[in-house]
Parts: sequence; structure tokens; C-alpha cells
Amino acid sequence: MKKTAGPGRLPEYYKLMRSLLWQNVRRTSSGELAASLGVSPSTVRKDLERFEGCSRSGYGIDVAALFRSVGRSLGTGRVRNAVMLTENWQGSEHSASQFELLGVMIAARCDSDDVLETIGSLKPEILVICGCSAPGQIPGIASAAVRMGVRGILDYTGSDLSGAGCPVARVDPVGAMTDLIFQMTINEKENP
Repeated sequence: MKKTAGPGRLPEYYKLMRSLLWQNVRRTSSGELAASLGVSPSTVRKDLERFEGCSRSGYGIDVAALFRSVGRSLGTGRVRNAVMLTENWQGSEHSASQFELLGVMIAARCDSDDVLETIGSLKPEILVICGCSAPGQIPGIASAAVRMGVRGILDYTGSDLSGAGCPVARVDPVGAMTDLIFQMTINEKENP
């Protein structure tokens, strides 16, 4: 698989830095990043030249500083408000805390009965759809939310939101599980 030019790798750096932060890793090296990204250490150093203050000789790469710098380049450096449509309040807490690392603040969690009223009063940029007691209502809710100013939707439900009128990112749990099983199978073959 051919790797893209430096700027095309920025989302990969961002995801990797986020993962390292969640693991409480504060410093890393160009060699460690290169191994994770499938490029050479010199490519990593060249890619990161534009991010001042993220790397010092003898210290390594400051993971938090690089996360913030790459995030600003990708447009995640500003706070974006979101409303979460969910019927499972406790299950949504973990996602909300992780979204905050990306600069997305969950302004409210609500169910399908009051989601549009909440969107009307809070004017969020993002609608996160985790679940709904009436799944058939989700496309209508999404379209109405966009008319009310929502500019992006993160959908965990697999609903057909092709007519929503804004960017929609779908979280595919079945695809993720397939990938996990595949990786586990490889790991089992390599480490019997």
C-alpha cells in the first residue's frame, strides 16, 4: 500500500497521538511513530517539521503538543457543540469524554421526544445519533436537524441518512468487529 504525502498522513498522526494519550504516553520517537505508520523515521521527521515545539533533540516528540498542533491543522482545534440522541444515558458518557479530546462538547443528551426542541434551543453543529426508541424516525430527525443548522451527523445506528443534506459519518460496529476478529486471527497464527 502506497503512503500519501505528508499532509495526507495528518489524520493518521492525529489518531495515533490520540491513542498514545489515552495510554498515558507523553513522549515518543520518530522511530516508534514510523513503525506504527509504516514509513521511515526520516519521513516522520520531515512530516513533523512544520509543527514547531513538538520535537526536541534528546527529548523526543511531545505527544500532547503534536496532538494539538495536528488537530489545529485538521480543524479540530476549535470547540464544536453537539447534541446526542440516545436512549442509553450511561453508555454515552464514555463517548462524550472521548469527543472532548477532539474539541467536541456534548451540550445535551436527549431522546427522540425532545431532540428537535433541544437542537432548536442549543443550535449545535453536530448531531450524534447513538440510538432511538423509534428507529424509523431517525432519517426524519436528521433532515429536520440539518434544516435547523446541524452541519454534520455521526451515526451509530446504520440508518439510511443519504438524504440528510450534510456530511454523515457512520460508525460500523459489524465492520469493526470483523476487523478485530481478523487481527485476532493473525495474532493467534503469529503467537500460537
